[in-house]
Amino acid sequence: MHLTETHTPGEGADLPKALEPRTRLLPWTGTFGQRCYLIEDDIGSGTLSRIADRVETVQLGLAEQLHEQAWELLATPDVPDTQFRHVAEQLAQALGETLLIAESRGARLRQPTVPPPAPTTAASTGYECPND
Repeated sequence: MHLTETHTPGEGADLPKALEPRTRLLPWTGTFGQRCYLIEDDIGSGTLSRIADRVETVQLGLAEQLHEQAWELLATPDVPDTQFRHVAEQLAQALGETLLIAESRGARLRQPTVPPPAPTTAASTGYECPND
């Protein structure tokens, strides 16, 4: 939801400013391998953002399992070449997904977000400043 701000006193001047749209690289690609982006109009809490978060979690979990399987395979003597090739293909796919997730998360770290409201008093933070 975008809010508009009028410049006439008393006509919405106290409304919060509209957030700038943010783009998010999604953790999947299109039919022909093209990148998919989501344009968010809030802080990334929409339905598609939550789905993308879940997909990232699943992809990283699968990559972790595959990593463990690859080490087990390397520790096993006399493994057929076809099995090595199959695991190598899966590792390449998992690496691609992991790199896409890393790029997406890195880009989101660089995008400005709305900072949380500042505490009104020092006592409300629970921290005390040391006296010099």
